[in-house]
Amino acid sequence: MGFLGTEEYLDKGLNLELNNRGNIEADDKSYKTNKDNIFVCGDARRGQSLVVTDIREGINVAYNVHEHLVK
Repeated sequence: MGFLGTEEYLDKGLNLELNNRGNIEADDKSYKTNKDNIFVCGDARRGQSLVVTDIREGINVAYNVHEHLVK
């Protein structure tokens, strides 16, 4: 069966945009979604992927969230 996309309550409850694969849409560099102060990375953004890829995205999104908060 595998990964089938993000939980529906996340995108519906927050009105987040989804891509054609059902993953939460976000900017490739900042990881920002269409909503202010909401970032997404890993499987929720890209779909099923390697854990090392998700770890790298987690590090990158943490940096971007920090930069966003200290503005």
